[in-house]
Order: sequence, then structure tokens, then C-alpha cells
Amino acid sequence: MQIRKQPDGLAVTLSDDVVAQLGLKEGDTLEARVTASGAVELTRRANREKAIERLRAFRGLLPDGFVFDREEANAR
Repeated sequence: MQIRKQPDGLAVTLSDDVVAQLGLKEGDTLEARVTASGAVELTRRANREKAIERLRAFRGLLPDGFVFDREEANAR
């Protein structure tokens, strides 16, 4: 990766190998996260539909009759 100066900030240039491994195309959005060791992790930002699809995987996992009690959850 290479950092380049752009008129409105800095840009990161990815190698063709990284682009191919991530399956990226021009215009895609990535999220960058710095780990505790100082490494940078790049992940593809999920679009809204994919995020909702992932959340639906949790549907039905709570027991019948479960009620979330905010006061109980925040009790000290």
C-alpha cells in the first residue's frame, strides 16, 4: 500500500493483489481498524441489505417470553 497526497486529503493505493483478494472495484468503501499490535485491518463496509441479513440470523435465538429489562441490565 502507498499513501499519496490528494487535494482534499490523503489516499491509500492498494496493490492489484490486495484488490483481487478483497474482490474490490472502484467506488467500494472500506473500513480501516488499527489493532492493539498496530496492524491495520481492512474490511469491506457492508451495505444496508447485507447488514440486515446478518442481523436476521439472530432471529428466534432468545427464549420464549424473554423481556429485556433495562433497569436490571444496568443495576450495580
